[in-house]
Amino acid sequence: QEIGLAFDAMSRVVSRWIIATVAYQHAAGLEASPPSGSRFVRCGAWTKIAPVPQMNADRPGMGWEAIAILHADDEKMRWNGGGRSAVWTHRAEMNGEYPTQKPEPLINDFISDFADPSDDILDPFMGSGTTLLCGWRRGHRVTGCDIREAACEIAAKRIEQAMRQGRMPFVPVPTRKDQTALGF
Repeated sequence: QEIGLAFDAMSRVVSRWIIATVAYQHAAGLEASPPSGSRFVRCGAWTKIAPVPQMNADRPGMGWEAIAILHADDEKMRWNGGGRSAVWTHRAEMNGEYPTQKPEPLINDFISDFADPSDDILDPFMGSGTTLLCGWRRGHRVTGCDIREAACEIAAKRIEQAMRQGRMPFVPVPTRKDQTALGF
């Protein structure tokens, strides 16, 4: 119920894409009943390299995460990924400051695939601020919030440290269509 309210709110302000890592059950729910103003496009997957094991060992661990991909109803769909599939493979974040912290290469791929350079980025579940950090480094205007005060403190600290260091130049390097690389 609460996730539906959050997606309804996002749908009211989004100009194009909503990309969200969610439990597969939530992705199925969004497909069955997309928020007003948006259409469910696809359920993608983040395949995790070296995922965290199931700590109590009573069942298999999850080696992937669902990616709910939605788009604003009234806009023509387009993305920067060409004909690629909606599967991203990246190492899981093992040394993060937050339990569900996403790896920067994954978030950079999302930004490359779904955002134009002039797009603003909103992360309403910012956790440790990885999306804000990656978007800011790439020159986007970013906004984030989280219901947990501890998450906001972690994100603020990470972003403050990055801002003291200055923006890292981000220059895409031509590669095969299924690769992403940076040039410095």
